[in-house]
Amino acid sequence: MKGTAYRIRMLETAERDLDVVDAWLIENKPELARHWVADVQAAIESLARLPTRCPRLTGPGQDVRKLVVGRDLIVFEIAANEVLVLRVFHEGRDPSSLG
Repeated sequence: MKGTAYRIRMLETAERDLDVVDAWLIENKPELARHWVADVQAAIESLARLPTRCPRLTGPGQDVRKLVVGRDLIVFEIAANEVLVLRVFHEGRDPSSLG
């Protein structure tokens, strides 16, 4: 879909990821909280144009991809003209806390 703008849709899991990390940063590193959220949101918005620039995490038949933002990871899927943001992983987050 060259030249086409994709619609961005955040799944509840991704929204929850952002909320959890933001709350942790506000509590522990408030000076980073605003910048982190702004950087991640800008990266997510950039997926509206050319999401296929990001490498696949899955094989043929699925289109789950990753976008690296610093040392953090945004996992998303391309479906027709839509980018579904599945998860947002913060580098400092304990993987066992992921639901």
